[in-house]
Amino acid sequence: MEHDGEHGARWVRAALQVNPFEYSGASGPKRYFGDVDSYHSALFDSCAAEGIELIAITDHWAVDTAETLAAAAAQRGITGLPGFEANTSEGIHLLVIFEAGTPLVDINAAIGHCGADITPGCQSGTTGDSFANIVTGMTRRGALVIPAHANTAPRGMLSTFSGQPLAALVKHEDLHAVAVSPGHDPTPDQEAVFAGRPPFVREHALAKVYCDDISHPDRLSEVGGSTWFKMRNLGLAGLRLAIRTPETRIRRENPESRPRTLLRSVSWTGGYLDRHVIRFSDDLTALIGGRGTGKSTAIESVRYALDIEPIGSAARRDHASMVEQVLERGTIVELVLDAVSPASSRYTIRRTVPDPPVVLDASGSVTNLHPRDVTGGLEIFGQHELVEVAERPASVAQLITRFSDESTPEQIDALQAKLSDNRDRLEAVEHEQAKLEEELADVARLQATVAQFERADWAARLTAQRRLTQDEAIIAEARRRVDSAAASIGNVIEDDPVGVLREDYAGLNDSPEQELLEKAEAVTRQLAGTVNSALDGLIEKIATADRQLADIQANLVAASEPKRAAHAEVVRELKAEGHDPDRLIATQERLAQLMASAPQRDVLRKRRDVLLTERRSLLDGLHEAETTARRRLGRAVTAANTATVGAVRVKPVASPDRALLQSIVERNVSNSRKALLDLVQRADFSTRQFVNDARSRNLRDAYAFSDAQISAIEVAGERFLRQVEEVVSEHAVEVSLNVAAEEDPATYRTLESLSKGQRATALLLLLLRVSKSPLIIDQPEDDLDNRFIYAGIVRHLRELKGVRQIIVSTHNANVPVLGDAELIVTLRADGQHARVSESCTGSLDEQAVMRAAEDILEGGRKAFDTRRHLYGF
Repeated sequence: MEHDGEHGARWVRAALQVNPFEYSGASGPKRYFGDVDSYHSALFDSCAAEGIELIAITDHWAVDTAETLAAAAAQRGITGLPGFEANTSEGIHLLVIFEAGTPLVDINAAIGHCGADITPGCQSGTTGDSFANIVTGMTRRGALVIPAHANTAPRGMLSTFSGQPLAALVKHEDLHAVAVSPGHDPTPDQEAVFAGRPPFVREHALAKVYCDDISHPDRLSEVGGSTWFKMRNLGLAGLRLAIRTPETRIRRENPESRPRTLLRSVSWTGGYLDRHVIRFSDDLTALIGGRGTGKSTAIESVRYALDIEPIGSAARRDHASMVEQVLERGTIVELVLDAVSPASSRYTIRRTVPDPPVVLDASGSVTNLHPRDVTGGLEIFGQHELVEVAERPASVAQLITRFSDESTPEQIDALQAKLSDNRDRLEAVEHEQAKLEEELADVARLQATVAQFERADWAARLTAQRRLTQDEAIIAEARRRVDSAAASIGNVIEDDPVGVLREDYAGLNDSPEQELLEKAEAVTRQLAGTVNSALDGLIEKIATADRQLADIQANLVAASEPKRAAHAEVVRELKAEGHDPDRLIATQERLAQLMASAPQRDVLRKRRDVLLTERRSLLDGLHEAETTARRRLGRAVTAANTATVGAVRVKPVASPDRALLQSIVERNVSNSRKALLDLVQRADFSTRQFVNDARSRNLRDAYAFSDAQISAIEVAGERFLRQVEEVVSEHAVEVSLNVAAEEDPATYRTLESLSKGQRATALLLLLLRVSKSPLIIDQPEDDLDNRFIYAGIVRHLRELKGVRQIIVSTHNANVPVLGDAELIVTLRADGQHARVSESCTGSLDEQAVMRAAEDILEGGRKAFDTRRHLYGF
């Protein structure tokens, strides 16, 4: 039966004590149904309604009666396992179940070996050998033996025995499961037996299952009639594995899980894994294979498709190298996932190297979504990335903050970019202001000079010249303004926006979507025409304005010609009389030019005021974003401490990384800067407070700076202060790991005092417990203490079943085997390409998969047995 989205082991509902039509007894099927066909029809209709996919067919000391029921089950797509019911000499009722297809003659032979007085079809109350002999003998013949109705009298194992006699039965090495009936009260020892408390201590847990008699179809809906087992191939092998790992593969109630984001598959067209698909299970998927078989390629492909930036710089380099050298240009990576947000739906994320990803909805239509909009906070980590992250408190804070689903209104880096641009524009305006003020500072001197000249009688004879000079200055100012506008338009033209818009599109003609892409090309070409027309219009308008001003200037010259001639005559007369009219005229011309440019002062002041208002708003936004980020981190820290239950302790701290502030000081403050450099390294240093103190001239009282130090900061000026106020101190956290033994009081050590393996251990504990979004890790065991792999990661992987999807690549058998991977994907390579070995991909209940895990992860059976021998196990 194919189940969409389920690859590897999945939950299967099974009824393990279904009675055939010929079953004898007061409540047998014959009591309710007149013929075998009507019983089978009703039974399998109920199986379909209840989702029963696997049944075991049992009758008292008989198996021949199972043949027709198993055949009928197969026709309805249900797997039927043959078996029989046995009674031990101690009076214990047992189910003995064999693999589907086991010849009935072999099972009949097994029945005959259950006791001297036992023959196939003998009376149901007949007792055979001892419990120990039947369990051992049937296990050797390939059967699974389960004591049935263990808590009910008169033949229940738990109701008949107690204390040490019961302990001897419970500790039998071939006993792995006991069936109880939920409709009956627990026996006195029942809880202790399944909890493994003395005297019922076992090396491995004893599975508790429900499998009451099903002699009427209605009983399938009763609680005790069935159990859910996690397996891939429906059969005895799947049952065996489930019963050996009951905490993860057995549920007595419906194991429904809450909706969550789940990755379904990743596939490639081109590149190292060309034409291969890796599917994922809902819980734990393990990628195994020798070195160079594509495990890291698969992990980094998922990261690339989802456009998730690695946190560490080395991880970023490794990822970029993988994309360039292994994925290769033109390779298509396609990821299928089921999302719960923004809507519960299936999405496909497709990315072609080196293009950005596109998100397609369930119908295959391209959306405006980014992968992060549908991945639900998925986290992915490459080889050694956790160790690299652990080296920087700010990176750890970034990691923990990413566990939160919250987002800031505007990202801090975007606000800082806007502030940097604002600072550049402010400096440009202030430079113009300073230059203008320097020029206008000469106005008073020029006015005094003119006044001094005007006190002479002869100066009055040049009054007409002053008016001419002022008029010419106005025309000159008008032309300067037009020239400034022309220069601005020239800068735009130099950037060639029209050329950019009209550039050819590479590969457009080769696309199957050429018609659609040509529409996009038409949009940009149409915009190019619009921009070109607008620029041509502006150029023409400026040229028109320039011609008009030239005409006005010519008309002014013509209109003032008589005055100029008269003025020239006056100048000659004044010179003949021994005066210096040229100096007065030159002074008047310079003064007129400056007075004509004086209105520019208000223009620049208003422009600066606008920029300062914008800056205040941006700084307020930056402060709000920083506060929001700090609160978000605080909530994430609280969630982390709650989730890790004392194993890891997290607290927010000031970031020790002040390299950016230090570089700003070194670039801008030339002298007496040691005290300032020491100040920015302090944990309580506030950029906002420092800038406020500097601007209010409070540096001496606030920081006890010397005159020389204050002078150096004042020389650095606003350029320095503005750079400082744009800095946001990175948020950091202090992570401490409990390194005490499980039974000892907690002993916490910070990451800085831990080994690399312990650092990675602490972060992995956080990663596993804090979020419910998918987590993907490439070979986590490379950086972990070996003791923790079993004692820590395996336990957490088991606890997260049904809660969180985990995908790992690994060389360590503890992760997929003891972590009970629902799906093991075996990868192989030939030197040129990697491939998925389909025959060795599946669940551990499949022999081929188990052998692949044994060969790849253990070095083969011989190596495993040799190690066991040397250890003395």
